[in-house]
Amino acid sequence: MSISSEIVQNIQQVARRGGKIELINDYLGLQISYEAVLLGFGVDTIVFQVHEYQLVCMEISRRVILKVDSLFPAIASVASTHSMSNRAVLTNFSYAPALAGNRAAVRVRPKEDVPIRLTSVVQTTDLGSNLRHNPPLWHRGQLADISTGGIGVIADLWMNRVRDFTASRGSQVNVLLAVTLPADNGGAANRLPNKELFLRGIVSNIILLDAASRYRIGIKTSPDESGTKAISRYSALRQAQIIREIKALYAILLRK
Repeated sequence: MSISSEIVQNIQQVARRGGKIELINDYLGLQISYEAVLLGFGVDTIVFQVHEYQLVCMEISRRVILKVDSLFPAIASVASTHSMSNRAVLTNFSYAPALAGNRAAVRVRPKEDVPIRLTSVVQTTDLGSNLRHNPPLWHRGQLADISTGGIGVIADLWMNRVRDFTASRGSQVNVLLAVTLPADNGGAANRLPNKELFLRGIVSNIILLDAASRYRIGIKTSPDESGTKAISRYSALRQAQIIREIKALYAILLRK
């Protein structure tokens, strides 16, 4: 028996006991997660009735994570979707990492380009004094995603600058970031400038994206109360925008 057929069989047994089946997708950093209704089985397929938002995500990604009571998380390919009945046929099941779908915080991606500055020169607890009297060497980049617990940054770094954000064994790289998060104040014409937000963080990973020296830098942050409020406000704004986008995409699917 293949692994895919084994997983299908295990899910069938859980379903007979009335177990919960949850489907999970990621769309622009927002985790889309809803319980699904099991409609039927094949040797290597399962038919579900799913939430309309889930259907949109599955149509786009063609993959989905399944969390099933008492079973190890699984990943499946989307064989087909049917927008009029909100049905999806899944196949090609495999086991997923144990932490799949367990993101602790929403980490949204920006709709527009959001410039960000970062530096590894953080030597004082007084941000104001540090910036006034010890201007750091700033690297420019773009915001990749953000939550109250972390930030992803895309930056162009020549090889002699990569070391600024690369820790030696047994050490860590502390950074300072400066970003102005977009606000929603009734449209671009009425948009008020947001205050630049300064955040401290620790580099958790740095990944080369392509041969053009573009890197993705993952940074763990612990913002103060005002920083947490600013990020939470922006996250709520982006979540509302993302849901509106998914609704619009679902309307398009219905017209196909």
